[in-house]
Amino acid sequence: MMDNESSCTSSRPVEQQEATAPCHHVPNKNLTPSQKKAKRALKKQLKLQQKRIKLETRLRHALSRKDAKVEKETIRELELLDQTTNKTIASSGTSSEHQEQMELPVPPLPVKSNIIQISPENNNNSPARRLVVNIYQKLQHQQHHMLREDDGDEEKKQEQHERSIDLLRHMTKGTQERSMFCNTDALWGYTRQKFFERAVLVSSSFEKLHPKQQKENENILLEEKSKRDLAWNRLCNVKNICSVGCGPGNDVVGVVAFLEQLREEQSDSSVAATETCLNSAVLMDWAMAEWENIVNPLKSVLVPHYIRSMETCVADITDPLFQSTKNREAQGFILRESSRRNPRYQRGKSTMDGLHVTLNETESETQSPQQESRFDLFLFSYILSEQRGLWHSFMKDLVGVAKQGALFYFSEPTPWQQHILCKTFHEVMDFIWLDSSMDFPLLQPLDNRVGPGVLLGMKR
Repeated sequence: MMDNESSCTSSRPVEQQEATAPCHHVPNKNLTPSQKKAKRALKKQLKLQQKRIKLETRLRHALSRKDAKVEKETIRELELLDQTTNKTIASSGTSSEHQEQMELPVPPLPVKSNIIQISPENNNNSPARRLVVNIYQKLQHQQHHMLREDDGDEEKKQEQHERSIDLLRHMTKGTQERSMFCNTDALWGYTRQKFFERAVLVSSSFEKLHPKQQKENENILLEEKSKRDLAWNRLCNVKNICSVGCGPGNDVVGVVAFLEQLREEQSDSSVAATETCLNSAVLMDWAMAEWENIVNPLKSVLVPHYIRSMETCVADITDPLFQSTKNREAQGFILRESSRRNPRYQRGKSTMDGLHVTLNETESETQSPQQESRFDLFLFSYILSEQRGLWHSFMKDLVGVAKQGALFYFSEPTPWQQHILCKTFHEVMDFIWLDSSMDFPLLQPLDNRVGPGVLLGMKR
């Protein structure tokens, strides 16, 4: 919806369209000189933010390992960055002037960083983050207990790191083979590098929809605010989740951490303290048999304290979900325990017309399932880019059987595949960007992000 031309020329009244024009994906050639200047200024601000994040990360690491030299150098670089930020704002105008030029809501860029006051103990020490740390430490303990390695801990870390590098390189290029997942050290090395940050990415992305954060930003368009409020309400009521391309299970931990933090905030809630935050979680992966070396120990940490039921199965998103023997097990999990008929599919099936998913009311209904999936949330992390567009058929089938209001979380190193996803499913889903472009509509169609691209879809 957000990255589709029809979203600019929909059935809304002309007066409303004019009130929110220009649309955020208007080509540069159609922008006025002042709008181009404002867009360039915002892109420059994004680059400054990206540099600040890198320096803040470096400072956190220096503080944690008590490296005074790197700490001093980084603080100096941050001070210089603040001076550059001030000069940029002085030369290109304030963000309120950019907002007026673009006729779009643009939140102000902080003039000065407060990173110098940071410490390892108080930096972003949210309940969700603490829970991810706690679960990850328990998982590491399970690893040591399982492997009972005789080598020194540092030697084992180094071996895992080296073996995981090759696996990550192939996954980034989309050239991974099943045999590469057979090495346990490579999988534990991958987990050591990626588990924590991707679990925190899930919880922190969802937290951006918190009503408190929305109140702080008064420049959100009414239509966008309504979408965010609806998404937040649905997130708060998630009970059944499915992680596709789950890897070591980090996304499930991110959801658990988010919901546990939410319950802690609502301590006066009627929800019993002994009740699990999730009823069920299903983890799917192409190499599930290999990943179970890590997912099974994780299950012992999560079940039954946080999740009532946690199951695994094989799924290959390069094949259709239905009419494929590779995904027969996944199909069973997706539709299991579902007695509700899918009203959108009782008279037809989902079809893909070019890049756009539509509903064909004239086709025979025998070719598509008429059940609705029970899952409230589907999670996809760093898998669309790995498969380079081979996911269309699988996603078409999955979105087709998802129930109304189902949520879809997508995180990718860059958003190029997410843009294709938006164009493909704009007629049946609404989308909200939860990354650095969240409050910068003009920048959302671009591939530049501070950090990974994070997108939340909601089925209508």
